[in-house]
Amino acid sequence: MRRRLSLVSALLAAALGGLIVAARPAEALATITVIDNDGPGEGFNDPAPFTPVGGNPATTLGQARLAAFRYAAQIWGSYLNSSVEIQISARMDPLSGDATTAVLGQAGSATVHRNFPNAPLANTWYPQALANALAKVDLDPATPDITARFNSAVDGPILGTVDWYYGFDGNPGTNVDFVTVVLHELAHGLGFQTFANPATGSKMGGLDDTYLRHLECHGANPPGYGDGTNAERVACSISDPNLHWVGSNTLSAAAVLPLTAGFPGRHVQMHAPNPLQPGSSVSHFSTAAYPNQLMEPSYTGANHSVGLTLRLLQDIGWTLQPRACLPSDTVLCLNQGRFMVEAYWRTDTRRTGIGHAIPLTADTGYFWFFDAANVEVMTKVLNACNVNDRFWVFSAGLTNVEVVLLVTDTETGVVRAYSNPQGTAFNPQQDASAFATCP
Repeated sequence: MRRRLSLVSALLAAALGGLIVAARPAEALATITVIDNDGPGEGFNDPAPFTPVGGNPATTLGQARLAAFRYAAQIWGSYLNSSVEIQISARMDPLSGDATTAVLGQAGSATVHRNFPNAPLANTWYPQALANALAKVDLDPATPDITARFNSAVDGPILGTVDWYYGFDGNPGTNVDFVTVVLHELAHGLGFQTFANPATGSKMGGLDDTYLRHLECHGANPPGYGDGTNAERVACSISDPNLHWVGSNTLSAAAVLPLTAGFPGRHVQMHAPNPLQPGSSVSHFSTAAYPNQLMEPSYTGANHSVGLTLRLLQDIGWTLQPRACLPSDTVLCLNQGRFMVEAYWRTDTRRTGIGHAIPLTADTGYFWFFDAANVEVMTKVLNACNVNDRFWVFSAGLTNVEVVLLVTDTETGVVRAYSNPQGTAFNPQQDASAFATCP
């Protein structure tokens, strides 16, 4: 039986307060601080013994939880530009769940702001962390920017034998990857949410927010989610598959990926089922999306790739820092770290995932999908600037599953996508003109 594990956005969740634990790696370009709001002996302070796993060196359960949370915060911090510290008030509590389903986590912006210094749009709500970044000052220093809760009961009485997995390597087996869920929830707090009420259609204070300004109800008149009446917004919120994201950065990235499902009319489909799913509808990508995206409403497996989510945050106003490739369990960094390589896969039973990356040399690496001993795809990026003023991409595979291989030049942002159809022996790639981006 498939477990439906829900990821919920908590709009304007109450601030929780507590002890501040700094979390900024050397690579982080936005300082992200985690506030441990759990009491002694529970949640992030649980003293139960823990065996280090997947790069997480913790020896107690509480330490493991906090280390994995900080690792996820590090990922977001490496992408976003903010001169103002981003504070996250976090705790672990028993949330709803049973033997087959559970709410894994919930998060949102603690406050919203409008008409602040440097606000791009007048009379428009922005989540606190983004508003602070744009204003270059903390607009509410007494309140954390994001509040988040995660289900501690996953480690106990619910979901049968399934537990949280606290490793950093995205290899949870049959367990639920905590880093993936934290990445998802932090995205809500960073602005992947509307402050309108999809159930009533009412906008907060009667004003737009920066998220809903990029939503379109396809076929409606007017099409803009924020332009219609309350009743029209209610209808749009349950209009699947007609609620679309139309922000330019996301659409460009979806075309390059390429997003092969959940991309009607070259718009990105959003989650708008009928009946409404409070906390999920409107503020997620559609479950139709393929490759699977981090911000779908239900957990689909380990996914540390921020993918389209990052571009949606860019659409709503975040600025991104130029960055070198950061190697991870799912990312190869080749040719002096300039080129980032990721591999998405899907089987004939629609099981999906992201390949586990294993570097071999400075310009070569491979991915495994199902078993670490089973090599699936090998990739090489060569500097041939002295030959034809290009970087070359070569790839070969030992698989017949559907594969989308993405190679990104992190210096220029240029992306090349190579795909292999389902049920077909992997078609070798020999692209000697891949990147005309030589110095």
